Amino acid sequence: MSTNLVNLRLEKTQADYQVQMRDFRVAVLNFLLFLEKVYPKYPLEREVNLPRGYVFVCKIRKRKSVLRKGPKEKPTVLLANGHLDHSDLLKFAEDVCEGWLNDLAVFLEGKNRDLKVAAGQINTMLAHEDS
Repeated sequence: MSTNLVNLRLEKTQADYQVQMRDFRVAVLNFLLFLEKVYPKYPLEREVNLPRGYVFVCKIRKRKSVLRKGPKEKPTVLLANGHLDHSDLLKFAEDVCEGWLNDLAVFLEGKNRDLKVAAGQINTMLAHEDS
């Protein structure tokens, strides 16, 4: 293969990569907004444990939400509006491709079931109190 052809392929690959990375950054920011809707902000800060060691942190004072994996002091992945590090994005993309979003859906469905059961139990107990 000629050097010119290889150079053209590499240039195209690099341009495509930049577009894909830009699109993924936008998708991650939209995903953080989605998590903010699922877990509304509270007066100060709220941490929610998610599947595979991820933690979603809602911060109202700084108006910035964070999705991290690993310990707070030294996370292996840290995604936040204003901090979308290239290597962290690639690690998160790997987890997403390995089914993390499905794990998250199963997790959220389980939480919804728990809330429904708990509400039913409380309502049943209150109905017996009124009798």
